[in-house]
Amino acid sequence: MSARNETENDIEEKREKPIDEKYGESRRWRRGAIVFSKAGRDKGLAMVVLEAEENYLLLADGKSRVLDRPKRKKIKHVQPTHEQIRMKPECGRDLQDADLRKQINEYLERR
Repeated sequence: MSARNETENDIEEKREKPIDEKYGESRRWRRGAIVFSKAGRDKGLAMVVLEAEENYLLLADGKSRVLDRPKRKKIKHVQPTHEQIRMKPECGRDLQDADLRKQINEYLERR
């Protein structure tokens, strides 16, 4: 094989790696994980992961970024925490923005 073919193969392998292998433990990006924004207008804000895409996360905080309009942010611009929130409220209804705000505020008070 030539050096060019090896390089092309290396590039293909990097593209196929799942988020877990590229950026560390998968639990960091699980649905419901609390993260902090490291860049942008929302720098320093606590947000919750709603969904993980290849290099992006969909985030909401229940206030400026509501569940219906989550923020799409690059993974490298987010600082993970070890905290998870409950994505299903105890009363059995769907998660609402107020539930997100309440759980994020509880986490920030404990910190």
